Amino acid sequence: QRVLIWNPSDQILSKLKEGAAVEIYGGTIKKDFNGETELHINNENGVKIDLEDVKEVAGKKATRLFEIKNEDSDLTLEGIIENEPDLATTQTGRRYCRVLIRDQETIMPIVFWNEKAVKIKQSARPGMLLRVDGCSARYGLNGLELSVNRWSKVTLR
Repeated sequence: QRVLIWNPSDQILSKLKEGAAVEIYGGTIKKDFNGETELHINNENGVKIDLEDVKEVAGKKATRLFEIKNEDSDLTLEGIIENEPDLATTQTGRRYCRVLIRDQETIMPIVFWNEKAVKIKQSARPGMLLRVDGCSARYGLNGLELSVNRWSKVTLR
């Protein structure tokens, strides 16, 4: 289940590590735009993070691009960037950047939005390895594409 902490302090953010035990008291359960349940926290005083038993957590295995289907969510993927990132703006003013990624024989477009789009434009280059944890797939105007959201973790090497 996704948990959203609104306006978190730097202290809370610095404690959030994969593998940490987190206890949450209070909050409000809401549905996101896909109808999935989220827990919204407005007051971080109800969040307790225990780092005592944190161990390095092995990364989730990447899904192969040819296995991805429409409406798949929470995907982890890795691929080589095939093209120079191109930053553009929608008619409504949202910024996006579309790149092609390849894993072995499959090439697929992946779209980054807003701040992530700007960062990809500034730092990604063809030939770099891109890993994304937490993206989704959907049909766009040009067929099946991957979409990176604000909660996705993006790593470039």
